[in-house]
Amino acid sequence: MREKKRRKLFWFDTIDYRAAEAWLNEQAAHGWELEGIWPGPVAVFNPARRRDLQYAVAVDPTGGKGEREEAYLQLMEDAGWHKVERKPGIYIFASVPGANPAPLQTDPELEQKQFYQYLRRGWIASLVILIIVATLLAAYFFVVPAAERTPLFSFESLLEDNLVVSALALPLLLIYLVLSGASHLRYWRAGKRAIAAGSELPATSRRAAQARQIIAAVAAVLCVGGWIMGFVQTARRESVTFQDGLEAVAQAAETAPVLRAEDLGKDGWKPLSLDRTPGILLDRVSYSELADRTLITERFECRAAGLARWFAEDMVRAGVTVDVGGYYRPSIFPMEAVELGFEQSWICIGEGWSQILLREGNVVAVVNGPLDLSDPALPDILRERLQLH
Repeated sequence: MREKKRRKLFWFDTIDYRAAEAWLNEQAAHGWELEGIWPGPVAVFNPARRRDLQYAVAVDPTGGKGEREEAYLQLMEDAGWHKVERKPGIYIFASVPGANPAPLQTDPELEQKQFYQYLRRGWIASLVILIIVATLLAAYFFVVPAAERTPLFSFESLLEDNLVVSALALPLLLIYLVLSGASHLRYWRAGKRAIAAGSELPATSRRAAQARQIIAAVAAVLCVGGWIMGFVQTARRESVTFQDGLEAVAQAAETAPVLRAEDLGKDGWKPLSLDRTPGILLDRVSYSELADRTLITERFECRAAGLARWFAEDMVRAGVTVDVGGYYRPSIFPMEAVELGFEQSWICIGEGWSQILLREGNVVAVVNGPLDLSDPALPDILRERLQLH
């Protein structure tokens, strides 16, 4: 029994209009008639009910204007071509039954001119955007002092799965733009040679069109996936706060890899919150206690030791201190490397508080509070409580 419908991916950009036309005619030769193109984009075919089916794909000459479009489509109907689908930049026509219409394009030079007339409308908007972006980047790199620049990607970017996933889309978008620009340059050169030889304009490569669309689709999926991952990460976060009762927070902290005031021999501290946040590149545990000051622990278990090294060293470069809620703020006090028996360790001494940053293997830990750095037992306490083995 023959299939009732067939769905195939429609890989073609505006510049690939001739390749799309050849592909659609191949489908017609195999007995399939285009029903339409869904978002995605997915081309839906039905079994063809006639053998004289032909397809023609033309660059949109109307600019999307109603009266011009209506007149253009009527002209095509009179010539034996019926509109099947309209995509951004192109029209897809099917031959009217029994019409045997003439090809849409007979003048290669006019055909290429029409294509670039359409393309020029998009180029103007793209050029404006490019100028704005270039101006902002120039101001960022040449006006803002290097010490005051915010890095485009930092240790804090790894804390949010939506940023991690979405960031992967940026290089893919750049690759897509480069490939698209190269395709336009090749089309222009091939068109010039065809016009000089008096032959038809060549179709672009289907493989190149497919590669561009796959890259664009993956980038779009990553952008949407990043948005979804943000919700997933929030849903997976486990949090116990003082609103659940101080005893509940204290019990949760007993087995958690965090430093408590009682581990330092201090009494009268109230546990505020304990949060566990799993992530793609690292798992985070945050804990805080309160007395006359705060005692804060942040522990990050990274997926690899190299990632943990970069994470810790980027924190040092940023020169930040951790605050309640896991917020990082620039500090006027410098981070200094010290030897505490760990693979990497730094300390920052403020007014009535200290911060220790440690890395052991794939684990990074930050402790901020009234720490006695002269206590010889402190490194062993940190190693045991933070599970830095």
